Amino acid sequence: MSTSTLRAPLDPPRSGSERRLRRSALWQLLVPVVLVALHLPIRLAGDRLTTGDVMVVGISVVALGLVIAQLAQFRAYGSWRSLPVEPGETLLWGTVAALILPTGGAGYGGRFVLSSRRLRYLPDLTSRLRGGQPTEWPVASIVGVEVSPVDHRRRLRGGAWVVLEIADADPVTILTPEPHAVAAEFHEHLASTRPR
Repeated sequence: MSTSTLRAPLDPPRSGSERRLRRSALWQLLVPVVLVALHLPIRLAGDRLTTGDVMVVGISVVALGLVIAQLAQFRAYGSWRSLPVEPGETLLWGTVAALILPTGGAGYGGRFVLSSRRLRYLPDLTSRLRGGQPTEWPVASIVGVEVSPVDHRRRLRGGAWVVLEIADADPVTILTPEPHAVAAEFHEHLASTRPR
């Protein structure tokens, strides 16, 4: 049966990793806004625009572009909740991260969405332009999840990625700023799809 526009009756609540990612994006969003709000009115208040004033205006335009991009990223963190599901399927969890292909190279950003039946990867606009394709894996084919390389001290948030072991296929590598939280949440929701 084709995918319909049915939605889960209740949206899943925000996960800990989603709250952290949103908080980080919000701080990244506020910094250029505050800098522009402080400097631009002072520069434009004078009688004549100097070369420095023109540079500040130019930097402000660039900062505005970054703010718009960051707003889009901020909205993307919860956008997985609006994805269509098939009858009887329930959305469980989602995140924004980059898919690392088995051949390596730069990651393909997008959304990872776990439902009661499947894990979906939906590339963002930039990744689609680079050739990224939507992919999905049945929940039954996911046999394990781990953070690699393993650092039990968890002192650095970067330099680690989430690896999903897929039966009879290449592992799925996910790059995210919150690898430990994403792996723990994914494992918890994956376990809820297994028969008791």
